[in-house]
Amino acid sequence: MWKEVCIDVLTVLSALWVSFAYRGYLAETVGLTHLLFAMSVFAIFGLLGTIFVRSFVRRTVLALVSSFALVSFFQEALSLLVGSAALVFLLLLIGEMAAYKEIENGLRLKFLPLPVRTLKN
Repeated sequence: MWKEVCIDVLTVLSALWVSFAYRGYLAETVGLTHLLFAMSVFAIFGLLGTIFVRSFVRRTVLALVSSFALVSFFQEALSLLVGSAALVFLLLLIGEMAAYKEIENGLRLKFLPLPVRTLKN
């Protein structure tokens, strides 16, 4: 339970960091390496969330919150902000659905129980 909550919080915080870094990159106050590092951290926490959090509804809500976090530092035009957040949410939701299909279709490895004396010969 706590592991999933921590991953969710860190995912949203890293989305805010990406928004801040991208805003700084556009204003030429933050370098490209900082932006790429922030995006990498966001991708890592998104991947960990997909692996550890099994509830699709919870991941959908997290994608919604993350999409607003990703556009939070761009508040010049409200209609553009809502449209951008909707587009980001749609892209994150498509990614979540693809990840869950991949997890559901993945192979589960099961090892055969072998007697110990078979291995000794």
